[in-house]
Parts: sequence; structure tokens; C-alpha cells
Amino acid sequence: MIVKKEKTEALADAAERAQMQGSSLWDDAWRRFRKNRAAVYSVTILVLITLFVIFAPMLTHYAYDFNDWDALSAPPSARHFLGTDSLGRDLLSRAAIGGRISLLVGLSGALVAVVIGTLYGALAGFFGGWADTLLARITDVFFAVPFVLAAIVVMQMFKGRSSILTVVL
Repeated sequence: MIVKKEKTEALADAAERAQMQGSSLWDDAWRRFRKNRAAVYSVTILVLITLFVIFAPMLTHYAYDFNDWDALSAPPSARHFLGTDSLGRDLLSRAAIGGRISLLVGLSGALVAVVIGTLYGALAGFFGGWADTLLARITDVFFAVPFVLAAIVVMQMFKGRSSILTVVL
């Protein structure tokens, strides 16, 4: 009975403090983020990868396109931490440069999606009524069509015209 009373009092004290302090949406989101271990680990790994791709090329002794003719297909060693490829290029430098490009592509894609989504939503919100309904139905059509099928159709439409389209899709 005493334990139950102590828990009840502690809960009441916490409720009072929460009412007095209040919390913003950012505080709530930050608290929930810190409790989610998978999210914290994921962000930590993403930060480490980002730091690696930014600073590794500055710290390595070899440029990504330098051929070390004395170390063709060399295994990992003190000179080449990840080894070299068949042309003697340092794999650590090449992985860092490739990571830069991958992060740039991902961030660019996210930025384009945010800009297009914001403009699309702003148009729907500003005009409202029939325009909002029309834009919502167009969005529903895009959600209804599987991405792979749409990618195949678009690639067939532009067959032989552009190799960059193939890479993007």
C-alpha cells in the first residue's frame, strides 16, 4: 500500500511539473527521438559516414585516381588501409569520393522532393476547392501506379535517347 501511495504521489508531482513547464513540439519530438534506440544509432552512423566522406580524402595519402604501380591488387596494409584495386588505386580514397557523390545524390533528391511537394501543397491550399480536389486526385493516381511499372514505361518512352534517364530511374 505504501509503494502504491509513493507511486501515486510521484506521478502527481510529475504531472504538476509538466503542466507548469509545458513543452513544445520540438521538445516532445526530441524526447521521443532519444528514447528510440534505432533512430539514435541510425543518426550516429549517418553522421560518422558523413564525417568520413568529408574528411577521409584530406587524410589519405593518395588521390582517388592515383595509380600506385607498386601495389596492384594489394591487400589492406599500413599504406593502403582498404587495399588497392587492379589498377593500384587506393580503395579508401575511392570509397570516400563515391560516398560524397552518393550523399550528394540523396540530398539533391530529397531537396527536389521537398520543393516540389511544398509548391504542390501550396497551390492546393491557396486555390482550394476544385483545384485542391484535382491535385488530390492526381496524387492518388501516382500512388496507385507501382513505381517499377512507371519506371519501365518511362524508360520505354525515351528508349535510346538519354542514358542519364536510365541512371536516374
